[in-house]
Formats: sequence, structure tokens, C-alpha cells
Amino acid sequence: MNRILKSVIFGAVLVTMGAGIAKAQQSSGWLEFNAPFAFNLEAQKLPAGEYRILIQDGWLQLQSRKGGVNAHVLTMPVRRKNASQTEAAQVVFHNYGDRYFLSEVWVAGHEAGRQALESKEEETLAKHEKMAAVVAPIRTSNGK
Repeated sequence: MNRILKSVIFGAVLVTMGAGIAKAQQSSGWLEFNAPFAFNLEAQKLPAGEYRILIQDGWLQLQSRKGGVNAHVLTMPVRRKNASQTEAAQVVFHNYGDRYFLSEVWVAGHEAGRQALESKEEETLAKHEKMAAVVAPIRTSNGK
């Protein structure tokens, strides 16, 4: 009887954890930001400008507001070390000299953000140059 009770409790904990993960991966709708500089997202080079982001099921979809630029990349979950929830929605870029790489996306009110995979180019730069984080605020989109 004791084993059955432990199994039921363990199953309930797993279901509860799974529901939390699923909620964290749900889309928060389209978010917009302005990149005043050209940047890379994994291996893609993207021009400066206004962008829209949609995060859904671990994927990050990026669209230029002017059209013509689309990216769809898999991301990893990332958590802040000192805060339980992100206070402001923001995009974090890694900067090495005159090169920028989209690194993280944080949605207000969520404990976890999403982190883009580091490209080989960024890995190489990180070995030889100091990285500075540059933050761009993001806002909720009013539609497509």
C-alpha cells in the first residue's frame, strides 16, 4: 500500500511539473523591438531595424517589420540568477567590438527566458574579445 501511495504522489508531482513547463512554453503573442544595429541570430546576418518575435514551444520566430527577413530557430530555456520573474520584456544581445548576436529574449512576468544557441562565429569571438551585453526593450505587438 505504501508503494502505491508513493507512486501516486510521484505521478501527481510529475503532472504538476509538466503543466508548469507547458505553460512556460506557451506563446506570449508577438513582441516587437528595435535593433539599431545589424546582428546575427545563429548563422543568419540580419540588418538593423524593427522586428517582431514570437516564442512558441521553444522556437523563436523573428520577422522584420519591413518584410523580407524571417528566421526560425530553436532556443533553450534560461533563468535569471537573482530574480524570480522578469520585470521588463527585453532582448539581450552579446556585443564583441562592432558585432552583435541576439542571445536572450525575456518576457515580462515569466521566470524563464529563451536563449538562442551560440554560433561558431560568436564562440570564436568570445575566445578573443570581451563581451558586453546590450539590452533592447520589447513591447507587445498590436497585430501583424
